[in-house]
Amino acid sequence: MMVRDPIKSKEYFNDNIAFRLECLSEDKADLANPEILKPTVRVNISVGVIGDTLILLELRYSRGDAIADMKEDVQQLLTYRRLQAAHADALPEEDQSDRIMWERLTQDRYELFLQWLAFAVGVGMDAAYIKETIGFMDNQGLDALFDRICIQLGDTNRPVADKLLYKKHYAPLLKVLDAEPSDRPALMKNFLDGWYKNRKDRPGYDAHTRDNDGYYGYWCYEAALVTRLFDIDDSCYRDHRYYPAALVHGD
Repeated sequence: MMVRDPIKSKEYFNDNIAFRLECLSEDKADLANPEILKPTVRVNISVGVIGDTLILLELRYSRGDAIADMKEDVQQLLTYRRLQAAHADALPEEDQSDRIMWERLTQDRYELFLQWLAFAVGVGMDAAYIKETIGFMDNQGLDALFDRICIQLGDTNRPVADKLLYKKHYAPLLKVLDAEPSDRPALMKNFLDGWYKNRKDRPGYDAHTRDNDGYYGYWCYEAALVTRLFDIDDSCYRDHRYYPAALVHGD
């Protein structure tokens, strides 16, 4: 197993993965006994398990794990999203309005959704998994890029927004989809070239310089997702520093 990330060592990722697995084990044990938890806490822990599982996938990708070996973790994302929905549905009527903080399409959640879908496609999850996952993500007709990705994944009756929610970071990627197929590779490379420096205002920027375990790898998962779904020739950017090529090619 060759480490994919050039910044941190295999030992760093081993330690971080072990810690993340321990946290997940504790949270899953709590959710196995929901009667001891307050209703909103059940939802919060379910949301936390999904977030930590996505971090685990990032760490495993950076460490160099085989893509096929990540499939069970990707399945767990949907398992706990179902549980999140069940616990949210069971909230008292007066607390139902709290769901907006777990389900609204913030930029953090937008990026997590794109990462989730990139891994789901990369490990080869089936159409039923994709359909159910997109159903939970919802937020139809709010963002042009997200809507077009979901349509390409099979949500063909989905309305398409005429705007982007997060133009600063994603206008260059939407430009890729608006272009002629022959122009898409160069535009995707341009997007990747500017991806990291364009994220100075986002969590995780320069995380590798901090004295903690908050670095998971710098990977533009949405580039892999769009490349795979729209069959873009990635030969001019396959070796790009921020492109998670293994999610497209399986290596």
